[in-house]
Amino acid sequence: MGRRLPATMLALAVLFASGSARGSPFYPQTIADHLGITCRFSATGNNQPPCTICHRDLNGGAGTVIRKFGQNLEGLFGLTSQNGPLLISVLDQAKAMNLDSDGDGDTDIDALLACRDPNQPAGANIPPLQYGCVMSNRPNRSATAAAGLIGALGILIALRRRRRGARR
Repeated sequence: MGRRLPATMLALAVLFASGSARGSPFYPQTIADHLGITCRFSATGNNQPPCTICHRDLNGGAGTVIRKFGQNLEGLFGLTSQNGPLLISVLDQAKAMNLDSDGDGDTDIDALLACRDPNQPAGANIPPLQYGCVMSNRPNRSATAAAGLIGALGILIALRRRRRGARR
């Protein structure tokens, strides 16, 4: 057991000392606070952007920064994990540079201030307008059942008439 403890401590030290970006649980709150975001992101239900604006999924972790916004923050400004002051500096640099990761003309900071994903072109998450009654792709089960019942009754009536005709 004595030998396991130093090995475990060494593994943890390497994990936490790594310079590559990992999920930083305080980054969403830091972004919201520093930028003064007041709207709500649909993915989180609050003013904090989801981890998926940078990472592949909500788990974060080394090697999961696959979204263009996150890659830009790492590559252009040297963002690393667990570094709040650096994140604030990087956000300020991205704002000053008018960084636009998705190329839609709307800066990443403006997208965040509007509670949109900076990786998606403006309007990409907005469903198209529909006028009048909304049609569903699913069949109306009541109408389908009624049509089936009417069809079955029609067949029964036809068979009954046929039998009566055969008896005469």
